[in-house]
Amino acid sequence: MDSNGNTQKIIPCRTGDDVLFDVPFDIISQAGTFHQMYRDLQLDAEDADSFEFPMPAINGDIFKECQKQGCV
Repeated sequence: MDSNGNTQKIIPCRTGDDVLFDVPFDIISQAGTFHQMYRDLQLDAEDADSFEFPMPAINGDIFKECQKQGCV
């Protein structure tokens, strides 16, 4: 839940060694690769829970933000 009381969308992200993390949509959507894949698959916000993103495709800055927020 964010500071306004809204529930955050969570994207399941799987690492190369098969570990699954729940990453907030607002963080993961900053990754260009994620954004492109999301568009290519024509997903919308309702699909977020069923979409599993491969973590190795996330750049270092996004991964650092995930670590800072305790996602990984």
